[in-house]
Amino acid sequence: FSSTPIGQRLLYQTGPRPSPVALTRAILPTDPLGKLLVSLLIDGIGSSSYILPGIGEAFDLFWAPTQTILLMALYDDDMPTLKYISFDLFWAPT
Repeated sequence: FSSTPIGQRLLYQTGPRPSPVALTRAILPTDPLGKLLVSLLIDGIGSSSYILPGIGEAFDLFWAPTQTILLMALYDDDMPTLKYISFDLFWAPT
C-alpha cells in the first residue's frame, strides 16, 4: 500500500490528501468474486448490528457513512447512483 501513489500521498506531503473513497478503493478487491464477498461482509455487519437492542441503532450512526464509503469504493465506476440509494435506505422511516 505504501508504494502506491495514494499511499505515498497519505504518508508524505506530495500533494493533496486522498479522499476516504480513494484510500478504500486502493485496498478493496477489483475482481467480481472479491467484490461479492466484501458486499456480503458489509451486509452481514449491517444486519448483525440489530442483535443487541438499542446498540444497533447507535452502531448504525457509525456504520451508515462507513458502508456508503465502502459501496462508493466498490461500485462507483459501475453504478454511480448507488451511494444515494444506500443513504436513502438508511434514513428512510421504518
